[in-house]
Amino acid sequence: MLTAFALWAALSHVRFLFFAGLILVPILAPRLQLFPPYQRDPDKLWLNAGIMAAVVGSLIFFFPSAARLQQQEDEEYPRAALDFMEH
Repeated sequence: MLTAFALWAALSHVRFLFFAGLILVPILAPRLQLFPPYQRDPDKLWLNAGIMAAVVGSLIFFFPSAARLQQQEDEEYPRAALDFMEH
């Protein structure tokens, strides 16, 4: 009954699409079975750990410093105009 109401409401009014997503996804997702059951045997733990370490290392290496962020902000937004308006 709730599924039918959510579907009718979403098809009748655009503002109810979010409501339909909240209602329909948890009801329909277990029934679709898009992925096979999890099997632990084929997992490659060292490969997963290496990929995770590479991602964390790239985040640390490529994350901009505070000075670089300030420089980008100064290039994008007119700081002098803000200072002029404040005084």
